[in-house]
Amino acid sequence: MKAYPPAQVPPAEAALYAAHDQLLRDAVDLVDRARPPIKTVGDRMILLLPGRVLQLGRALHLLSTQGYAGEAGPLARAMLSACVILAYIAEDRDGRTIAYIKEDHRVRADRIEDLKRERKKALDAGQTFFVSESEMKAIEARRVEIEAMEARKLDALGITPTKLGTAKDWTGLGHERDRFNRMNALRWYLTFYKIFSDETHINANSLAGELAEQVTGISSFGPQYADPLTIHVIKASSEAILNALEQVSIAFQLKKEADIRALSGRVGAAVTEYAKAIALPVAHPPESPSAEPS
Repeated sequence: MKAYPPAQVPPAEAALYAAHDQLLRDAVDLVDRARPPIKTVGDRMILLLPGRVLQLGRALHLLSTQGYAGEAGPLARAMLSACVILAYIAEDRDGRTIAYIKEDHRVRADRIEDLKRERKKALDAGQTFFVSESEMKAIEARRVEIEAMEARKLDALGITPTKLGTAKDWTGLGHERDRFNRMNALRWYLTFYKIFSDETHINANSLAGELAEQVTGISSFGPQYADPLTIHVIKASSEAILNALEQVSIAFQLKKEADIRALSGRVGAAVTEYAKAIALPVAHPPESPSAEPS
């Protein structure tokens, strides 16, 4: 296995990253200047989720500009998921925010019960479990303490948790695909989310690039530009950022839709230019870095 020497970002890719960087900066500035009023727990959640989208967008940007756009898919996936959660909560911001928070209680309880089951199975088989009895007691005590504290805070709000469907999860929809579909985001799920899921779960499809290199006898690691995923992660990130801004504007009646359309036009033009650039035939492709078969 050989490490490629540091490469220069191609001009067309650099222009795309510059537009994405400007979008991030403009998005932060727009929210800062608007200063939406926070009156309820739902209001706060509607600002917390876009904040996470922007933070993930910055992390994705840094990875991509350093030559790791191919590894940024899971971050783009999380950005899309956050936007869909935001859209879902915005329909009934207080009730669904409480359900969203209480989901953590259910997940925590399920995790601890799973530990208990596995510990019992190990002990019944005469094996040592990696979590001791004293540790299990401490985990359980901490769980009770945290949930009692959180319950007091939530009960004080006097808000009934709500969900859309009847499934066990906090939305009642059961499957994330259903959530995307109900929030009119099925296109995201089919065109971006599924692709990035391959990268997140390291499905066989995600190893196509490594396989192609291995067949040639050269396996590389390190930064690589012109990755096929570049346009997908930047486009998905840009759409998530713009969507989050739009949802904040609508939720708080900020009337910033025209500003957001202007941001969309600028980054959209950059994505289009990059798409054209990578589609052009290359008369003299650059030579690959010299490397001996690993």
